[in-house]
Amino acid sequence: MLIKLCSEIPKKFAVSDSMIKPFLEGQSVKTALKNNKLFICDLEILKDLVIPNEELTICAPIALFYLDKRNTLVPIAIQLFQERSDDNPVFLPSDDQYTWLLAKLWYNNAEANHHLAVTYIGTACLLTESVGLSMHRHLSISHPLFKMLAPYFTNIMAANSDIMQNLLADEGVVDKVATIGARGSRRSSGNHLSHGALMSTAVSQKTSLKEGCPTSASSPTTTTVTTACCSTTPYRTTSSSTPWYTTLTPTASRTIQNYRTG
Repeated sequence: MLIKLCSEIPKKFAVSDSMIKPFLEGQSVKTALKNNKLFICDLEILKDLVIPNEELTICAPIALFYLDKRNTLVPIAIQLFQERSDDNPVFLPSDDQYTWLLAKLWYNNAEANHHLAVTYIGTACLLTESVGLSMHRHLSISHPLFKMLAPYFTNIMAANSDIMQNLLADEGVVDKVATIGARGSRRSSGNHLSHGALMSTAVSQKTSLKEGCPTSASSPTTTTVTTACCSTTPYRTTSSSTPWYTTLTPTASRTIQNYRTG
């Protein structure tokens, strides 16, 4: 998950207390952090990507969000590149209207490219294919888990073949519509998977079914969005996926346990 609960402002993020305090509804930064009101998105994975069009630029931004009294996540600070420097300022809602609008536009473009390359192609498509392939190789068609998973893997290999031949081909669709192009998409999705982001998260997570939300202590400055974000009404992932997770996990666990002990 890209968005994280922020417990400490990263050193590379040139945000000071005085910069963001006006947007915290009377709270100090320390109090907002303590009350789980600050969230962060760090798109470091886009850093130093070689993109097909030299006239274009892809940012690797960091954005800070605040959970306000209306239970809405609002952006309060954006830094468009990773390194602190005089020519890499932090943009704030108090800046000129169009300056702040452009900062959000550049951030949104970076996140859209990340979503295409990492979330969709890298994780939802290519990684899922490896799970489906493993299922077909190691599970009998009469295995209860095979019956549970098979419908989700019906067309994944055919779809991924089309993705590799058309979307991710040089001068293909992604080269035409995405700033990072096919080469950048392949590299960023590969970096994500090679870092073991999904698997390490799965191993390190301590899941509370009571809260219905995974937690992680894999980072010294951030943790995966926990109860604070799970209670955030406009957070789409929470409202749609958490009920499915809390419903399906006990069923799958019981099925596996019955198969192992039976």
